[in-house]
Formats: sequence, structure tokens, C-alpha cells
Amino acid sequence: MQDIALDMLGTVVKYSRGPLSGNMINSAFPAAVHCILRTEDNSVMQSGGECLRAFLTVDPQQICGYKNGEGLNYIMEVTTMMLNPMNTESTAAFIGRLVITIITKVGNLLGENVDLLLKAVISKMQLVESLNVIMSLVMIFAHLILVQMDAVLNFLSTVPGPTGEPAMTFVFLNWLTRQHMFYGSYERKVSTMALCKLFEYGVTVQDDRLNSVFIKEPIINVQQERRTRSTSSKLSQEWVDIPILVKIFKLLINELSNLKEAEEATDEDDSDASSISADDFKKSYLVSQMLADDDEEDEDDQQMMQELMQNPMFQCDMREYLLKFLQSFSQDKHFLVFLEKLENSEKNVLKEFGINIVQLN
Repeated sequence: MQDIALDMLGTVVKYSRGPLSGNMINSAFPAAVHCILRTEDNSVMQSGGECLRAFLTVDPQQICGYKNGEGLNYIMEVTTMMLNPMNTESTAAFIGRLVITIITKVGNLLGENVDLLLKAVISKMQLVESLNVIMSLVMIFAHLILVQMDAVLNFLSTVPGPTGEPAMTFVFLNWLTRQHMFYGSYERKVSTMALCKLFEYGVTVQDDRLNSVFIKEPIINVQQERRTRSTSSKLSQEWVDIPILVKIFKLLINELSNLKEAEEATDEDDSDASSISADDFKKSYLVSQMLADDDEEDEDDQQMMQELMQNPMFQCDMREYLLKFLQSFSQDKHFLVFLEKLENSEKNVLKEFGINIVQLN
């Protein structure tokens, strides 16, 4: 029942107004920490991490000031334990939110602990395979690029990755090869805007730390238009090195195309809604509920999104933002260089949005 108790405590704290009561700080908070540190149950760790995130969100100064700084040590100890590579990857399913909250709320108190925290994130990333866990870890770096880009680029270019190369290559490999699979409004908006900011910086500054990073992508040689699945699996496969800025450019175009399709699908659903039967509506509703994120996760994401939205940079419609971003870049002297790297399908997306690519023809 510990996970349920932590969920309940986290809910009470989340909807409290700071400052928190003495009982909350002196009894409930340390009890939650000790419960998390003594467990081997993944569900208790997950619930505990979200519970501590609620404490930090409502009153970070109280938590960090508990017993003259012992509260911050508790938070770091729990986070480090959850990022321990020896623990199963499910313990880190929501760790991204906790780490982002720590850096956002009490980053000025962390000192060198920031680097230790990010090194632990990279170590954890080496051993996970689940998309939701990798996405949670990637969000930490995406968020940092938006708020502290110079600092995070310095960190990633100086810390070694798992094979000895700078951690920048390792992190971007995990991010860029999975960006198209990310889900959730918070995750997609943060990661896409981070890529926009990174791309603009890379093109403008020509930073060698970024220009020297390449990502291998597979090229499948298809000699016939139709093949069986078993035959396709035996196709010879070649690999090509893609500069990360080119990869980011392709991802942004893909994201714009996806946003357009999503809006068109929503408009179509709205127009069809009046004509479908009650049974069809129920089926459609059930499917949408199955595909949607958990309600509580949605609420947490909305809370984090609201915090970001305090910055005018995030107060935008993503499709409009991306379109203006790509339209602006089409006037840049570097545009043609990137245009030459696109597939025809990607060029067609730009055409559909009225972006001129005639110069290349």
C-alpha cells in the first residue's frame, strides 16, 4: 500500500498552497523519503518520485531548507537511486519530470550536483530501451536547451559518452532517432521547440561542437517495388552519416507535416461527428481513451506546460510557430545547402506550405 499512500500524499501536497504546514515538512516529507530509499518496488519509486516533485513544486525553499539543507540532500539521494543503472528502467519512467523540476526550482542551490545529476541521466540512458523512459530522459536535455543552452552544450561536449566520444553524440543519437515517435503534447512541444532553437543556433554560430557530430542512418536498397516481409528483411543495408543539423531540419519538416495531418483529421472528425451513430461514437470515444495518456499524467504535463508558458517564447501555436520558423529560414543564405539534402517528399511538404524551393530546380 506504500505506493497508494505516496500517491495520496502527493495529491494532497499538489493541491496545497505554500507554505506547507510543519507536519508536512517535518513528518510527511522525511517519511516519504525514507519509504522510497528503503524500497525495491518500482511502483513505490515511481509514486515516490512524483510525490517529491509535488513537494518541490509547491514550496522548494521549505523542502531544501529542511534541517539546514538536509532536504536537498534527500532529494538528490532519491533521484540518484532512481537513476541507478542497476535498477530496472521502469524506475526512471517519470524521472525526467523530477529532474526538470529540481533544476527549475532549486538549480541555483545545486552547484556541482547539476553535473553529477546529468551524468547519472546519461548513465541511465545507456541501458534503457523503452520509448517512454528514453523520452523522459531526453526531455531533461530538451528543457535545458530551451533555458540554458550554452551550459548544456558545454556539458555535453566535455563529458565523455559510453564509447569515449563526447556525450553530445550519444544524447543526440538517442533523441533524434526517436523524435518522430515521441508522444504527449508537453513532450512534443518542448522537444520540437528545443530542436528549433538548437538548429537556429547551429546555423547562425556554426559551432564546431555541433558540426562535428554525425548520426548514422540506414539506407535500404530496394530493387523491386513489391517484396514479401521475409524478403525485405534480407535486403542488404547500408549506412550513411548525417550531420545532426540536417537531421534536425528533416525532423522539423516532418513535424510540420504531422501537425497539418492532425489538424485535418480533427476537422474531419468534427464534420463527421453529427452524422455518426451513437454506437460509433461510443467506439470512437473508447479508442481515443485507450490512446490517450493517463489523466493524472496529462494533469502533470499541463502543470509543467503552464510553468513553461510563463515564458512568452512558449505562448504560440506549434504549427504556426514551425511554419514561420521554416519560412524565415528559407530566406537564409544556408537554406539551399540544407535543401539539397532533402528527399522529394520533404521538399513537397515545403511546397505545400508555400515555401519557395524553385531556386534548386
